[in-house]
Amino acid sequence: MWRGCLATLAGGEPYESEPFALRTVVDGVTSPATTYVVQVTRLEDSLVLTWVRHASSDRQEQRLADLQRLGDLGWANWNVAGREASWSPQVFTILGRDPADGPVRLTGLPALAVPEDRPALSRAVDALLHEGLPLDAPFRVRGTRGVRHLRLAAEPVADLHGTPVEVHGFLQDLTARRRAELALVESERAIVTQHDVLQAERTLVARLQNALLPLPQRAVELAGLRVEVAYLPAQAGIHVGGDWFSAIELPDGDALFVVGDVAGHGVGAVATMAQLRFTAKGMVITGSSLTGALARLNTLLLHSRDSHGTATMVLARYQPARRRLVWAQAGHTRRCCCATAR
Repeated sequence: MWRGCLATLAGGEPYESEPFALRTVVDGVTSPATTYVVQVTRLEDSLVLTWVRHASSDRQEQRLADLQRLGDLGWANWNVAGREASWSPQVFTILGRDPADGPVRLTGLPALAVPEDRPALSRAVDALLHEGLPLDAPFRVRGTRGVRHLRLAAEPVADLHGTPVEVHGFLQDLTARRRAELALVESERAIVTQHDVLQAERTLVARLQNALLPLPQRAVELAGLRVEVAYLPAQAGIHVGGDWFSAIELPDGDALFVVGDVAGHGVGAVATMAQLRFTAKGMVITGSSLTGALARLNTLLLHSRDSHGTATMVLARYQPARRRLVWAQAGHTRRCCCATAR
């Protein structure tokens, strides 16, 4: 307050303090706190200080004004018989209407709404005035701040004959809430769309993998061996496509076993898996050694579309005449391939 007084004395601009509480002590008894505001005005080379006491009713009015401002709502009353209306200042703010123009009669309120919302609001107002039904209607207005989403809630006060003579209610600005709801709906729609895309890709990958790598329904008799397959992906759903195996009999009677894994998931991993799986078998069938096939496959992977892709593969050749298993491995992780003799 002292700094405010000095500023007024130096510059001449009036000063008004923030509300503050003051207690007085009379005969040793402390009175309840009273709220004051000090107003300072310059008068020539002197200052005039005015102490304004705020009664409890003033504080209640201030709290009501704060409540309306913080809640983006204001109260409104309409006298149906006298066709008079009274609005709180917050209603003018919500509607973007100059208080000098005065409030609008209840029957004229629908004219402030956007054309699409006028019929529903008019019907709600008619039902309130003629049937005494409470009104709780959303509508939109267009002003300098763009389109605003509002809510009008009102109820009638009837005479002894049940005829509405007065209407009181409130107007609330729901624009921020509506925007949040629309953003949430859009987010949910995007999530659903993304879920559908992922589901479609998941189905495609599963079908591709099943077409390229069908799991045998029973054990396979191969070069005197009984071969069985167990396949359990670490992750289900879209995270499939990188693992593969092969078990075939070569033209000379030997058995070829292949177990591999392409880094990554999805359609790209399925495509690389198919390329390596079929190329590996073709190379060994046409006479390549196991290590030679792995070296050529490494070159193939380096020159593929994804030059940074990696894979792991174990090639094993079983010679039934000598009961001998020869194998070679390359890649980032060790795998094992097992078969049992009959």
